[in-house]
Amino acid sequence: MINIGFNLASLLGFVDVIYSLFVLGISIYILANQGNILTFPEAKIYISQSSISFLFLLLIGFVLIFNGWRLDLVLLFSWLLMNILIIVKDIYIWHLIFSYWNRP
Repeated sequence: MINIGFNLASLLGFVDVIYSLFVLGISIYILANQGNILTFPEAKIYISQSSISFLFLLLIGFVLIFNGWRLDLVLLFSWLLMNILIIVKDIYIWHLIFSYWNRP
């Protein structure tokens, strides 16, 4: 039996699923356009970070969509902080890559 209710947890789950697809698209775009600039160790680190972020956000999103209605507020707050940490990390990495890309 699947019980889905629309609350803060399911909204956060939908945001996580959409953001994980966005992370996948941006990662593929950066690797397609910047693959020749990155060295091999940098490319390995970037691919591992982006794939782990994608899978982690997708898993968190599906858990929150299907089981978020029964989470207590402390656990939901910890998941929210974890999502904020992942999003800030991704934005910082993209800023570094795009600033390196657009330098004179």
